[in-house]
Amino acid sequence: DGEAALTRELDWASHLSLAAVLLPPLPADVYPVARRLQETFQRATSWQAWLRCRLVSREEEAKRREDPSSTGDVADPWLRWDRVRRLCDHSAALCVALELTE
Repeated sequence: DGEAALTRELDWASHLSLAAVLLPPLPADVYPVARRLQETFQRATSWQAWLRCRLVSREEEAKRREDPSSTGDVADPWLRWDRVRRLCDHSAALCVALELTE
């Protein structure tokens, strides 16, 4: 189960007293990730979670290559990040790591 694995990994990061952990790009359904992060933050962690966020989604990037005039309706990675940030009550332990695109 993905949620259980994330919980184990976040607990391990806490055990190791790391300064930060870098999470992969967010899936379309951000609620399980946000729930696990919020639960972890409530246990008084000493580290930060950095969520990797592309400036443009891979799907949007591919769509723009095919049709440069397209403004497609593809899920925006920044909106996903913002949703998680709001679900985690704007925790100072939650940061964004921008993944630059060409």
